[in-house]
Parts: sequence; structure tokens; C-alpha cells
Amino acid sequence: MRTFDFITGVTGLTLVVVIYMHLQLKLEVGRVAQRGYSDSVQNSVANAKIVARLDSIDKKNAALARSIVYLDSCNQVKTSKADRAEKRGRFIGGLLKGLFPGM
Repeated sequence: MRTFDFITGVTGLTLVVVIYMHLQLKLEVGRVAQRGYSDSVQNSVANAKIVARLDSIDKKNAALARSIVYLDSCNQVKTSKADRAEKRGRFIGGLLKGLFPGM
């Protein structure tokens, strides 16, 4: 009887430990899955916010690039007008000197 009682006790204790470990593992997996889901939701919300910020930054960059191109073209037009005026002045000045050399 003693051997049978010992085997039954060890088997029962092992069964209790296995059931306890199974339940703890199941609860831990559930917590991790729930935490993982909430983390993924938080990550997707954070990603959406970052994408929205990047879109607004891209719009601002595009507006800045357009203003830079506009200012560049204004400077180029101003420079070309100044060059043309200088050439025109030299041409007219040379023409007047040619017509009236004693001036």
C-alpha cells in the first residue's frame, strides 16, 4: 500500500504542477497578446501621426522650393535687365562717340 500511495501522491503533485504551469503560461500568453495588440495599435496611431507630419513638412518644403525658384528667377531677370542696360549704354555711347567724335 505504501508504494501505491507514494506513486499516487507523486502523480497527483506532478499533475497539479503541470496544470498550474499550463494556466500560468496561458495567462501570460494572453497578456502578451493583449499588450502586443495595444502596442501595435499605438504604433499604428503613432505612424499615422508621423505620416501626417511628414505630409505637412513636404507641403511646406514644396512651398519653400517654389518661393526659392521665384526669387531666383526674379534675381535672374534683374541681372539680365542690368546687363542689357549696360550693353545698351555702351552701344548708344559708342554710337554717339562715332557720330560726334569731338564731344
